[in-house]
Amino acid sequence: VVLMQAQDWATGVVFVGALLALVALATLLAGALLWLIRRAVRSGGLRWLGRAHSVSFGLANLDRRRLSTALQIACLGLGVMTLITVGFVRTDLFSAWQKSLPPDAPNQFLINIQADQIAPIQSLLPKDAGEAAAVYPMVRARLVELNGRPISAKDFVSENAKRLIDREFNLSSASTLPRGNRLVAGAWPDATERDVMSIEDGIAATLGLKLGDEVTFDVAGETLRVRITSLRKVDWDSFRVNFFALLPQASIAALPKSYITAFHLPPGDTKTLAAVVAAAPNVLAIDVSEMMQRIRSIVDQVARALEFVFVFTLLAGLLTLYTAVIATQDERRYDTAVIRTLGGTARQVRRALLAEFVTLGAAAGVLGVGGAVGLTWALAARLLKIEFVPSPGVWVAGFVLAVALTLLAGWLGTRSVLSTPPLQVLRESA
Repeated sequence: VVLMQAQDWATGVVFVGALLALVALATLLAGALLWLIRRAVRSGGLRWLGRAHSVSFGLANLDRRRLSTALQIACLGLGVMTLITVGFVRTDLFSAWQKSLPPDAPNQFLINIQADQIAPIQSLLPKDAGEAAAVYPMVRARLVELNGRPISAKDFVSENAKRLIDREFNLSSASTLPRGNRLVAGAWPDATERDVMSIEDGIAATLGLKLGDEVTFDVAGETLRVRITSLRKVDWDSFRVNFFALLPQASIAALPKSYITAFHLPPGDTKTLAAVVAAAPNVLAIDVSEMMQRIRSIVDQVARALEFVFVFTLLAGLLTLYTAVIATQDERRYDTAVIRTLGGTARQVRRALLAEFVTLGAAAGVLGVGGAVGLTWALAARLLKIEFVPSPGVWVAGFVLAVALTLLAGWLGTRSVLSTPPLQVLRESA
């Protein structure tokens, strides 16, 4: 089903392979937990519990079915891990990303500003640290040559690269390295240089560009040749105006251009944009704050759908556990009958079953919470580059959920173990 829905065999195979690897890893970790439990039972390390005989008997049941138990722990643990991760992405991750933005981060963009409209528009916008809002030139250009050789989308394998070649670039200029930009290779051009360019390192890697390469742009029929002299890392999350390609002012001075600016508009201020539109009807205003709200709404909808799916995944894991318990019901009934015939009490058997299923649920909870912590940390710190905010309350809830649901499945599967008279069991098995 995954391969059919992926509509791309390579992507589907990678996903299925990663899923199988995850299940295998979870099973190995579950096996390691069982090994630690077995060592504790055999070494007498559970005497501090007071009723060690009942507990040891219950834990021995886990050890007798190692592979089955390990798979059950892995399935339940992955279900718990997924639920915690989806909850984190839906709430904590998005909130942490929003909190990582400065309070005065721009939330409004104005594009298609003409040269004679710059001063009137700046007079209408809020000041940034006492200064007029910065306005940046923007030149629309298409990349047509690399080192003197014509290029087109068919010269690239990557779909991202094809899209970049098929679209127009936005070129701009800056006399100094913009805020939120960091040089990773080369040197920033001085005021005397021209026909050079600084490019963002991500797009350079996608297109296979490197320092020293000469690229040619087509700007409304005019040819612009520049040489790459530096690579930049850009903080796109700053919401400030950023460009993939920056050139000296002299290189784009004679080219047709419009201008763009970004500013922070306080909530409830409806007069500023109305005044800008009245003064310059051709200017397009983009409300980023509204877009963020729509993105959050989409994330919530996707998260709800995922939660619905993964709740079924968790229930499937519990059904697997219940089925495994039912499959061993005759064996458990016989063991219980022998124990009670030899003087054991129903309370002791009940404690053994409780110890078995609590340990099973706790192992799944530890595996699920540990996996969720690692996965959410990777999403926050490595992928989105934001501060990872621990959620101990969610972790505790996930652990308790794993134990509670495992106890429920265990109780449903072993109700008849204690209700069947030992003599009847022994007669039937004779």
